[in-house]
Amino acid sequence: MTSPLPSRLKVRPIAICVCRDGGRVLLAEGRDSRRGQTFYRPPGGTIEFGERGEEAVRREFRQEIGADLIEVRAPGVLENIFTYEGRRGHKIALVYDGRLADTALYQKEAIIGEARLETAGRIRAGWTDPLPGGTAGVVGIKMGCPIRGSPCA
Repeated sequence: MTSPLPSRLKVRPIAICVCRDGGRVLLAEGRDSRRGQTFYRPPGGTIEFGERGEEAVRREFRQEIGADLIEVRAPGVLENIFTYEGRRGHKIALVYDGRLADTALYQKEAIIGEARLETAGRIRAGWTDPLPGGTAGVVGIKMGCPIRGSPCA
């Protein structure tokens, strides 16, 4: 029997949620200090053992930006093999669609949370149109890819 892989070589399951407001989507900001690069992705995080994806994304939204989700719909799936902080990573993401329960959050330019998103700082999320022509489709959002013109910058 082979020994288990070190944790840095394991696939990390995450759940994220795309919240839309017209042609805009809510994206959280992250930073890779090794590359000096800022990136954006929908808020969410790790699915803990025994936790369903929808439970994870609801928990992560509460932890990261203090927001509850409603109308959470069935997930799509994205896979990402990447380098972050000089280390290779591999994530499989359940990508949900949903809405923020607090409608006042749709009027804010930025939402500042208390938790951390793969950085040493607070979560900062903002509304942006991530794709040319105003199409805010899940297909065009890649985890960890910089989005120019985001209010998170």
